[in-house]
Amino acid sequence: MLHETPSRTIHLLWTGGWDSTFRLLSALRLEGAEVRPHYVLDPSSPCSELEIDAMQRVREALQRHSPALAERLLPMSSASLDDLPEDDAETERYARLSARSGIGRHYEWLGRYARHAGLDEIEVGCHRDDPAMSLLNGCLRRVGERPFATYRLADEARETDLGLFSRLTFPLAELTRADMRRFALDGGFLEQLEHTWFCLTPRRGSACGVCAKCHEAAVDGMGHRLPPVSRRLHDVKWHTRWKPRQHVIDRVVG
Repeated sequence: MLHETPSRTIHLLWTGGWDSTFRLLSALRLEGAEVRPHYVLDPSSPCSELEIDAMQRVREALQRHSPALAERLLPMSSASLDDLPEDDAETERYARLSARSGIGRHYEWLGRYARHAGLDEIEVGCHRDDPAMSLLNGCLRRVGERPFATYRLADEARETDLGLFSRLTFPLAELTRADMRRFALDGGFLEQLEHTWFCLTPRRGSACGVCAKCHEAAVDGMGHRLPPVSRRLHDVKWHTRWKPRQHVIDRVVG
């Protein structure tokens, strides 16, 4: 259903990846919301330009297929990671939590960005299988029901290391990527998700096939998006039993 008037404005960390793009499109299509995307530029990342390109492709696809919805996708708010104020306490929290579960580096600076942007609440595309969910198990409170159960950190956890997540909202906490694919197919926006980016170590502007995110993509049914050479490298790295060959590929690609 398309809504004539936006029901609310959602602030969302958008990276051009599958999860955050699914959340963006579902908010536009299923909730009738406006979405204000936020992006933190990491000058050290080899993926920043490719993520920005992916977001532009999604915008263009949305404009082609659903101009009315494209109007609800507001201009991007962004900041460079180098410009965010340091917070030693948050950095220490992140270090302890990361040692426990290997959560993504972006969790270290998301709270800092939210404060910098004057936001008490920003949505993230953290799904059920994200390592952060294992840390947050039992420490979230439900704050929304539709179209998906949405959670925030419980008040009693805010003074612990989990306070790192206190400004974040988790609208995909109960969903797997298979669930997202099904919702996107039923909602008519699966094609737009094909424009997303996932690789951590791109080679010549293409997905490498051997990094953990490329492997996740292949496992989640997106292996067709790897270039032919990268698909072959993926199969050798992740499916061969000859371990020395994997180390050779890591040295060559890395």
